[in-house]
Amino acid sequence: MPTALGDGVRIHYLEQGNGPLVLFLHGVGSGSQHWRAQLEALGDAFHVAAWDARGYGGSDNPPRPITQRDFAADVNALLDHFGAARAHLCGLSMGGMIAQMVYRAYPRRVRSLILADTLPGFGSLPNKEAALAERLQAIDSLSLTEGARQRTPMLLRDNPDPRIVELMVEHMATLRPQPYRQAWVSMFEVDYTDLLPQVRVPSLIICGREDKVTPLAESEKMHRLIPGSRLVILENAGHLTNLEQPAEFNRVVREFLLGVEANAG
Repeated sequence: MPTALGDGVRIHYLEQGNGPLVLFLHGVGSGSQHWRAQLEALGDAFHVAAWDARGYGGSDNPPRPITQRDFAADVNALLDHFGAARAHLCGLSMGGMIAQMVYRAYPRRVRSLILADTLPGFGSLPNKEAALAERLQAIDSLSLTEGARQRTPMLLRDNPDPRIVELMVEHMATLRPQPYRQAWVSMFEVDYTDLLPQVRVPSLIICGREDKVTPLAESEKMHRLIPGSRLVILENAGHLTNLEQPAEFNRVVREFLLGVEANAG
């Protein structure tokens, strides 16, 4: 099982292919395996890797409560492990927030940003205290399986593919309760709104038309704030665009990455 030493923890990852590095960062209820369709589709042209964030999957539990800065430090260490000066970062939901934190903390290590179904941190919400309290109450009062059954419909489009429903329920039922809870808290501690106008790398924003968690209005706001960014809306998709519309997600990402590389230097 391939691992890299992060900031005091071992980070598990999946990888495929050769070429410029593209690092995929999963959401709060996901893991590296949910990027397999992207690794298989893009590994012919890129060195593609998907991690398990600290506290997830094959990675170690964190030695202290998780912060977004911890995640960013782990990304930085993972790039060192790969011997990559810079990487394209593709983050979905929480992964998109982590990508923004990496750009804030280590801007020279970011070749481009792909921000999928995300926002500048839940700390940007006007009702953040109440929203976090409601989310933690649900986590603390339900079993992981019960919570997964309750949460999954929010993540997908109306009339979702039942195979994706079961995939998410099965996975979320295996999450580790404390890291999962801490990851949620970390997302409510950050607001990157002030960072976005300062972004100076090529940026692609992707959002599912039916995203109920980070609605299209949030992606449109990010698009307005990030200079020169591109916004792509995927139809028949909710919050998990890479799982619900993998072929179109992969096409858009490939086109963007090839364009960035063609304009390199």
